[in-house]
Amino acid sequence: GLIGSFDQLDEIDLSSELNNDSIVNVLIRYDVQLFFPPGSEWGYSNLGYDLLAVIIERVSEMSFSDYMRKNIFIPAGMKNTFIPTTNNVIKYLPKDVPSKNILIPHMFENIASCEVKNIESVESIRTANDYFIGSGNVYSTVFDLAKFDLALRKNKILNHDLQELAYTPFLLTTGDTVKDMRAPIPSYYGLGWFISIDKSWGRILWHKGRSFGSRSVFLRNPSKKQTVTVTDNFDYPGCDLKGIAFMKILNNQPYRNPVYMSLVQKFGCNIYTIGIDAALKEFRRLRANEIHNYYTSEDEIVGLSNVLVNDKKSKDALSVLKLGTEIFPESFSVYWSYAILLFDNNEIEMAIQNYEKSVSYYSTDEMEKEN
Repeated sequence: GLIGSFDQLDEIDLSSELNNDSIVNVLIRYDVQLFFPPGSEWGYSNLGYDLLAVIIERVSEMSFSDYMRKNIFIPAGMKNTFIPTTNNVIKYLPKDVPSKNILIPHMFENIASCEVKNIESVESIRTANDYFIGSGNVYSTVFDLAKFDLALRKNKILNHDLQELAYTPFLLTTGDTVKDMRAPIPSYYGLGWFISIDKSWGRILWHKGRSFGSRSVFLRNPSKKQTVTVTDNFDYPGCDLKGIAFMKILNNQPYRNPVYMSLVQKFGCNIYTIGIDAALKEFRRLRANEIHNYYTSEDEIVGLSNVLVNDKKSKDALSVLKLGTEIFPESFSVYWSYAILLFDNNEIEMAIQNYEKSVSYYSTDEMEKEN
């Protein structure tokens, strides 16, 4: 039931350099409450993995970086995999790797940007103030990840019984198994691994990861001794779809177009270049005629509205969220954001209507009590 990340930090903490040593004190200082009793529900928590790294350090009396190198990377032969102890990554890079073989992260400045930028030129990322390990910040190569898969198959770094425990769907206190039906491959969740529900093409064990301007996906089919790993120096869901497509090709399965682009990002760019009316028209045309080339995300719809509000374009933001309610007619977050913005613009009656819809799509009694 732990929160996913630290979103409630005050200005003092936001201006400080946070790392894993900060986690326990921050949890105590903010009196962070659980979302639900442990084991009763499931929610992915990056902070949970960061806290796990803290536990490993306390128990092993080693730094997490040293522990991983001694128990995972060296036994598996992963010579080009490392965890920097600070965000000064350059000094940790292997000296014998040509610069052309090192992926440099790129990303859009925001969801309304028209151009992809080198991560170092994105202002909001240059001021990022935290460096947590456990949930991320492991630097590796596709070749080393193949060695990791082989070491697991040969039981070099974890014995067979412990692996099977990790690959077993977690059982909740309700008796249900943990499932993520919205994942690129509908899956159960075990201990650190997604496990495919559809076993017609084998039991696929997998995980994806993303950070500022980079993305990766790692898929394993142990019974067939197959592994697929994809890394990308741009954070977009197409990376995940490529990995899934490659694994399906290996198993003679039909696959989706893996080169999806963000229709919301295209929409945001168009709002700033051709205006909201023309952008809406183009959005509807692309959604009707080229949906095989684009994906649409409710989170990105909300994100685009936030960008527009911050840029004093509330009217355009209202149009974006109204569109979002059409595309995602049962989205709690879209109706919630729409209600807040309507209220801020003194459209009280419509705000209440959207607020009520938002609450109706949020299933927990606790949320309704709070409101």
